[in-house]
Amino acid sequence: MEENRVVITRENIKDIAEKLAKKEGKLLIAEPGPGSYKGDIVDVCLNFYDHALINPSIDYFYTERGTDIKEGEPWQTGWEGDREYLLFPCRSGDSAKELFERLRLENYEFRIGFQANVAGSIFPSHGLPLYVPPGDEALEQALIFGLKHVINQMQEQDRVFLSGLIEKMVDYAIGDLKDNKIFQENVGAGREADII
Repeated sequence: MEENRVVITRENIKDIAEKLAKKEGKLLIAEPGPGSYKGDIVDVCLNFYDHALINPSIDYFYTERGTDIKEGEPWQTGWEGDREYLLFPCRSGDSAKELFERLRLENYEFRIGFQANVAGSIFPSHGLPLYVPPGDEALEQALIFGLKHVINQMQEQDRVFLSGLIEKMVDYAIGDLKDNKIFQENVGAGREADII
């Protein structure tokens, strides 16, 4: 099978920036999640951007966002195709946890959420930036590659367990991108959690 995802490097960043500017593909950044600290990788964050742009002169990416009026109020647009995928150990005492739809994987959860990050370094610490050409197969390959990249940095017990569940997580993510149901539920739950 031909590999359809491309690791972004300093050598190809200008070419990738041109492709993204022409809307020929998407950006996926795989990195340790918010619970990880320095070399202690305990969770995974995959940031998927539907309309990202790259400024190659400063190794920086940003997303195209806009504003519209919805029900008389300003409403941010351009985020609907973006996703934040989080894989993290189950935690007790999280009162908002039950509001969110997620894939349960024994001691871990895989959650699809709203991508609030709109800009940052294209080369994150311990992370991996991937250019994703158009097509479901390319996105599937990029998700698998990104998950493996971060999971392989975890302790052996977690690495072995999670490596066997990568396809299940990717199927869950691809299914959501096709029907948008989980994402919409979780965006609504996020609004509700903000009120709590």
